[in-house]
Amino acid sequence: MREELRLLAPDLHLDIVWFDIDDSDAAEEKYDRMVPVLTGDQDEIICFYHLNRMALDAYLARIR
Repeated sequence: MREELRLLAPDLHLDIVWFDIDDSDAAEEKYDRMVPVLTGDQDEIICFYHLNRMALDAYLARIR
């Protein structure tokens, strides 16, 4: 997922912040079984394990 997002970011005008859940007990508790996870504003879960392009596109359409 990380490599796919890195490649898509410029074309989709994404600002990506990478975060290691091991650095936060709260994040580890919330996302433990969903890593890697892609979240949006207010920690909205967009997809996890693999990049779901349809879910990402739907999220971007909703916020833009």
